[in-house]
Amino acid sequence: MATSEGIIRLPAGEVREAFTRLAARARVLEDRCAALEERNAQLQTALSSRIVIEQAKGILAERLELELDVAFDLLRRAARHHNRNLHELSGEVVASRTTPPQIEAALGAFRADRGLSP
Repeated sequence: MATSEGIIRLPAGEVREAFTRLAARARVLEDRCAALEERNAQLQTALSSRIVIEQAKGILAERLELELDVAFDLLRRAARHHNRNLHELSGEVVASRTTPPQIEAALGAFRADRGLSP
């Protein structure tokens, strides 16, 4: 390694090897960044979905005079029984002043299972 006028001179093989290592490291970092961005998007979607489900739970608990855990069980039961997405059904509960028919049907079955009056 010779220097002249503040410039470091390296053999071409060493420079090539250094750039190859640098490029490989950049690819690893780029892949990691892409994976983290994807994970962040997934977590944001999950959080948004959970917020709507929690809102629907609270609305059903208030509207139907149920405990929160019972309201969630009812919501989940209605979604499963009617082959609906839990998030979408929750969105309908939140968006409407009336209870979706799937929830009403699940409520009737829920009360019948527990020997409660309709």
